Amino acid sequence: MKRLLLLAAIATATGCGGGSDKKDPNCNQADPAACGDGLVCEVVQGVGTRCAAPVVITGVVYDLSLGLDAGPIEGARVVPLDVNGAPVGSAATTDAAGAYSVQVPAERDANLAPVSGHVTLRTDADGFATFPSGIRSAVPVDLSAATEVNAGTTQWVVASSLTDVGLDPTTGAGTGRIHGNAAQANAGALVVAERADGTVRTGVADATGDYVIFNVPAGDWMVQGYAQGVNYQPAPVAGLADLEDRLVNLVVKNRAAATVTGNIQPTGQNQPAALDTTVVLVVRATYDVELDRGESPPGLVARLTNATGTTFHVAGVPDGEYTVLAAFGTDGYIRDVSGIGGTAPVEVLVENGVMTSAPGAFKITGAVSFADPGISPSSGTVGETLVTDSATPAFAWNAYPSATGGFDLVVFDSLGTPVWAPARFAAATLSVPYAGAALEAGRTYQVRVTAFDVNGNAVSRTEDLLGVFTYVPPAAP
Repeated sequence: MKRLLLLAAIATATGCGGGSDKKDPNCNQADPAACGDGLVCEVVQGVGTRCAAPVVITGVVYDLSLGLDAGPIEGARVVPLDVNGAPVGSAATTDAAGAYSVQVPAERDANLAPVSGHVTLRTDADGFATFPSGIRSAVPVDLSAATEVNAGTTQWVVASSLTDVGLDPTTGAGTGRIHGNAAQANAGALVVAERADGTVRTGVADATGDYVIFNVPAGDWMVQGYAQGVNYQPAPVAGLADLEDRLVNLVVKNRAAATVTGNIQPTGQNQPAALDTTVVLVVRATYDVELDRGESPPGLVARLTNATGTTFHVAGVPDGEYTVLAAFGTDGYIRDVSGIGGTAPVEVLVENGVMTSAPGAFKITGAVSFADPGISPSSGTVGETLVTDSATPAFAWNAYPSATGGFDLVVFDSLGTPVWAPARFAAATLSVPYAGAALEAGRTYQVRVTAFDVNGNAVSRTEDLLGVFTYVPPAAP
């Protein structure tokens, strides 16, 4: 009901009209006035840029312990992130009903409908753990699933179980806030607050440069901003008190940024026929060794293909310590998790605009692939997400040559919470029916498979963006 009311409300929030004929069809994305009548300037496949109705993600943020209807959270901050963790668009703040609406850029087809693109939703609120974090991972939202809402005005709206975000309440995490503006961070910035004991809190600056860090414990902190091509002065925060909301504006120090270089080594089995992968830098203080992920300043990413070769160059890297990760997206690769030499994440140091550490090299390997379609029975798709009408769908994957020790399988709900994690399956097992907690109608899930060798070492896994499905039971007769 909340989502229906929200859709009705936003249907009249912007107009598209016919005012775009007064503008150059090839609009300028850098010009906020490039499009009139509520339109936005977007890239159109094979054409250039055009003015189009905006794509808006809507949903509700709620207390996971109380449920969607009973636990709306007011004042939560929602930031859309791309597949490499960089922010896209401006942040949204939830209202008293926990509802939010956030506009995101999206590539368009010839009819100006959004095409495939994925975002996740970083969400923060006082007294709640950031989502995603810990064992909770975010299932990507597919922008091509947007529905055109036209009631005299037009928007492309993405609203589903993936856009409703449940937050875990926390105790003892801190009650302070740090907020401010990161100057010249028009493309966004990652803001990291670190305490001497290693405690870290983070926030993300949106397109205006504004950021908020929630749940900051009392004490002394050092706040550092990270944005491509910009070095910020470290900002000390002395004696933050409980419940205090400290204003800390970040000031540009200089623009002496480095180019981080290194190379990847595709290895192992099941490699794609063509190389097409990405390398991303995450701030070392945010890197979680167990989860093999961290938070990335926007833009600190490089794409590698057969044409570019295996050497990467990430330009505009500000001073700091970073962990280099690779093989994001749906490229057929993952970072080699075998633990054999050259598989550890690469650490780099940038000082005074110069990369002072040696160029790093690390291995990537072919991912475990799903057997088409991966989830069955399949009754169609919503965007790129499979739909099944079975309460016990079967999951199928392809054999992996070195998976002599079998496979682990985990199913996550749309909140990133594991709902089924059975015991390891034998190497010969390549398909199993779901046997976990009852699937909820209309909810989206993700299945992930990890391969192990005979010694129990992980050798590969499925990719983060694959294995997503929605359960839609058959209509009652």
